[in-house]
Amino acid sequence: MNMGAINICLPNDPNIAIMIPLVKVSPNLRFLLMLFIFAATLSCNGIRDGYVAAGNPVIIQLDSGNSFISLADLADSLQIVKLDTSDNSPFSEPENQRVMYVEGKIIVFDVKYMSIKVFDGSGKYLNSIGKLGMGMGAFVRAEDIQYYPPHRSIVVLCNKPTKICEFALGGQLIKDTEINFFASSFVMPSANTRIFFVNQNKSEISKDKNIIITDSAYKVQARLFDLPENILSTIRFSGVLHLVNNEVYFAPAFSNIYYTIKGDTAQPVYQVDYGKKNIPPGIQEDTLLFNSAKYGFQYETFIKNDNYVGFNYLNKNVCMAFYNLQTGKTITGDIRLDSLNMLFSSYTYGFGDKKYATFLNGKKISAFVRRNADQIREKYPDIGRELSALKPDENPSLLIYALKQ
Repeated sequence: MNMGAINICLPNDPNIAIMIPLVKVSPNLRFLLMLFIFAATLSCNGIRDGYVAAGNPVIIQLDSGNSFISLADLADSLQIVKLDTSDNSPFSEPENQRVMYVEGKIIVFDVKYMSIKVFDGSGKYLNSIGKLGMGMGAFVRAEDIQYYPPHRSIVVLCNKPTKICEFALGGQLIKDTEINFFASSFVMPSANTRIFFVNQNKSEISKDKNIIITDSAYKVQARLFDLPENILSTIRFSGVLHLVNNEVYFAPAFSNIYYTIKGDTAQPVYQVDYGKKNIPPGIQEDTLLFNSAKYGFQYETFIKNDNYVGFNYLNKNVCMAFYNLQTGKTITGDIRLDSLNMLFSSYTYGFGDKKYATFLNGKKISAFVRRNADQIREKYPDIGRELSALKPDENPSLLIYALKQ
């Protein structure tokens, strides 16, 4: 007896549907039919699961039993940029600041105070981007910012409210677009591709995956990377997406592997070896966080150019590491290797062509600078006097430097 029919999509083409007549069948056959219909219906939404490929990543050695080159010995062309505070808004601690250098401008994102400020190359304040609130061009919680070259704009990922805000460098709002998922970082590798890291925030959109890939209208196309079984919370200081020269890099929170993402496929490319400080596989989140000082892991910074891969990592203190892509040698800012590495121990970002920027925290290093004034002036005569003038209560300055070849 014919009981009507339903339409379902073909698994390989969601645009083509077939009609399945509903007839009186046995319970077992009905169950199998329903499974088929369910699986086929899932394909109708066009969302696919990505693939994490196997690979042989380059090993970056940070085992304390090895010998390394000191960052303080290779730092070159040092320059201090004091950031103008004429807008009278406060700065938070350097670990809450994110920096990018775009079209000769310095853009500082203060994660604590939810402010985005634009300075010229000398540190003069130009304008702010966005404002606090819930209206157009406003946000209560911003998570990440990216420069979008096709529009010469700054794009802001917001989580309260959940939306994407796009601004001109001068601060004018270009567009507000609502999104219906949480993410803590994102990249825009092409005109019609957006990649988001949901940071352990499982939802109907992300399902059990940590990466979602959308089109430019923020419609999900694919999901990638299973949510970790041992990490359940949003981690603010480790795990992030980066776009470098149109290549997408991703390091999950507390992972020692960097992956590239191309299409819906991830490939491991770099793996950091901390030796005895490697995080034990499967360690539970509460145990890991309580004992985090015992382990080595990457923070959320990442730098890549023709010469180096660079990132901040924990080794009792915040350290900076650069891996030389030509020689395979590792440069480290560990203060136990050289006390002057204290100058390079804060979060560090790429700053134009093969230059780097790190925050100088007067509260943290002013006493150190006074104690080591002679050694600093001898090694870095161009900035010795400016360093000696740092005050504990001053807003952070930027230390810009290059690396000797």
